[in-house]
Amino acid sequence: MKIAMKEAEKTEFWLFLCNELKNYPNTEKLLAELFDIIKILNKIISTSKRNT
Repeated sequence: MKIAMKEAEKTEFWLFLCNELKNYPNTEKLLAELFDIIKILNKIISTSKRNT
């Protein structure tokens, strides 16, 4: 899960970067979905830490 979180954070960086480009399609929808995924991953990681 930690690897998935790192990859999600990298993806967030690249989507923000793509969003700044003039000729690139809008990435707001993808960012919104990614934020949901990051929240879920955070919850899974924190729950698994608490249960060990």
